Amino acid sequence: MAPRQSDLKAERQPDDAGTVLLLVIAVAAVAIGLIIAMSDVTALYLGRRAVAAAADATALAGAQGADLAAIYAGKATVGLPLSSIAVRQAVTDYVSTAGLATTLRGFKVESVSTDGHSVRVVISAVVVLPFAGLISTGAGSVTVRAAARAMAPVA
Repeated sequence: MAPRQSDLKAERQPDDAGTVLLLVIAVAAVAIGLIIAMSDVTALYLGRRAVAAAADATALAGAQGADLAAIYAGKATVGLPLSSIAVRQAVTDYVSTAGLATTLRGFKVESVSTDGHSVRVVISAVVVLPFAGLISTGAGSVTVRAAARAMAPVA
């Protein structure tokens, strides 16, 4: 004898239709949020590395600004004597030759200093974050600063 239709309805469990869909939507939202956050973190990390590399290269270029008068006077015994004027000129030449102002957004040389034997350069640039502007206004970019020191020893 076959069970009746009304008996089958009574044995049925509560309706779970749609709960799996809600779970999939929640997991997808979390995954998308993680992808967005990791994209911004990666962009910030790569931008920071680019600014640090530019600072290193700029300081190395500045370390080539030898004080020729001191060299010809025989004062180059410990290290290559550096002239503040020649260092600043070498940094300016490198920045324009390398195109840092066009490569890095908002690029600025904040300071160039020398103690006569080493060069310290501080630069800054703006790193654009791809998704931070979607979350809040004004958070689409971060200003990154990097400092580097270079020395030109006499071999």
